[in-house]
Amino acid sequence: MSDINRNVIEMECFYERKINENKTWRKKIEKFLESHLFHKLVVLFVVIACLCFSLEFTLDSIEKIFITNHEIKLNELNQTLIQHDSHGHHHGSNVTDHNHHSSKHDNHQAHLIFHVLEMIFKYTSITILGMFVVEFIVKLIFTPRVFIKVWEILDALVVVISFGLNNIFD
Repeated sequence: MSDINRNVIEMECFYERKINENKTWRKKIEKFLESHLFHKLVVLFVVIACLCFSLEFTLDSIEKIFITNHEIKLNELNQTLIQHDSHGHHHGSNVTDHNHHSSKHDNHQAHLIFHVLEMIFKYTSITILGMFVVEFIVKLIFTPRVFIKVWEILDALVVVISFGLNNIFD
């Protein structure tokens, strides 16, 4: 056998091994995507994403109520002080001013805490949505036949639209 034929045979064997390696790698990914563990992880991430969204929404609502009520009370206190001062009454000491300043500081700290918590929940939710987009892309590449099912198409649409809207309205 000539050297050329031997090289051709070696190259054919090399490419056949590579093709078989790709098939087994592809099969492993496909098997993982269809496994119970993967489905349990997806459900876990859906629950976490729902909790994050719910907590973010709840904190936002609580913050608006808390901060708004607090600001209304501060405004009422300011109006009372202004009325007392305009009538020539002296309110004695700087205790009221100190309480007013302390109250503003507390209000700012509460607002900051709410904001940080909202950001944590928001970015956790966005990260999970991003993971679902990656899942969709991996499924599209490695198991495109699953998109024959209506639920898979609906799932992909919900994920992609949610991810897009979340980034647009951010």
